[in-house]
Amino acid sequence: MSVNIKPKSYDFDAQVDWVEGKVGVIKSPGLPDLTVSSPPEFRGPAGNWSPETLFVAAINLCTLLTFITFAARGNVELKSYTSGIKGRLEMVDGKFKFTHAAIHATIRVGSPDQIEAAKDAFAKAGEHCLVARSCNFPIEETADISA
Repeated sequence: MSVNIKPKSYDFDAQVDWVEGKVGVIKSPGLPDLTVSSPPEFRGPAGNWSPETLFVAAINLCTLLTFITFAARGNVELKSYTSGIKGRLEMVDGKFKFTHAAIHATIRVGSPDQIEAAKDAFAKAGEHCLVARSCNFPIEETADISA
């Protein structure tokens, strides 16, 4: 009998190619290319994803996906989930760094008796999101949950 053991580490690959000015393209095997640049705040062109927006989006997305996992374990019927994140970038000791982020989710579940389980799943998502846990600044998570 063979036992399937999950690996304890994973590698994720991405390549960045410079295009012009402060614009590049992110590439990763099996994924569509993504044009990126410095944000306008740092003299980049408007209209592209920046490292800063990708960073806060990764926190937000990881929170959603972690919530979905815990909601499923709690038998929560998810009808809708929308969340926004605002990350604060500040000058600290002469260098820019993220100092705070706040996620606010609006979640609708299948019935009123699932609201408490959804609240529990959202709290667990905040504790277990691997991207958020990898940050060295506070991340505030709030949600409006209804049926």
